[in-house]
Amino acid sequence: MLTTVSFVAFIITVALLVYELILYIRANRSSSVPNIPEFDQELNGGDSLNATPIQVVEKKPLVNPQLILIGILIVMALLFGAGALWSSRSKAESINEEKQSNIVKLEGIEVYSSEGVLLKPEEELKLKSGDVIIIGIKTLADASIDKARIRINESVWNVSHETSHFDKEKSIFFVEYDIPVDSKKIEIEAQLHSKKDGWLGE
Repeated sequence: MLTTVSFVAFIITVALLVYELILYIRANRSSSVPNIPEFDQELNGGDSLNATPIQVVEKKPLVNPQLILIGILIVMALLFGAGALWSSRSKAESINEEKQSNIVKLEGIEVYSSEGVLLKPEEELKLKSGDVIIIGIKTLADASIDKARIRINESVWNVSHETSHFDKEKSIFFVEYDIPVDSKKIEIEAQLHSKKDGWLGE
């Protein structure tokens, strides 16, 4: 909203500035043309050539008010233009900040790109809304581990968190996650399940 108002004010100020400059140029042109008086020789008995015309000296103000107005308009145009530019940059920065998602995860949890590439911590910071990621938890060297459960931005476990998707190469149970638009923080928790001991960590 502020960007729109500043931009409209900038356009109006520039339009007024151009208009005042045109008027100023026209006024200077008209004042530079000499005004030659016409004399009627019949009324003055033919002696008009010897008559000395009376010169009227017009007092001009030290500072032209029109120049003051033009100066004010220039300053206003600069201020409104700078305000519009600053507002647009601030808006762009805030949008970028909102799109970035901060990931909080426990040890043993790994985050991969949609292509299956393990993301480094600095790469996780670049994730934004709309990105698809793979979240996995490392399994243990125990034959009784049969599944895992992974919850994201939730505080209560339920059946929908459970997954049996397993990547043998990476040794992880995993789920795919599409980062939502309004997500500023991704908090990940995960647990492994043992056929003998149940959910580990409880």
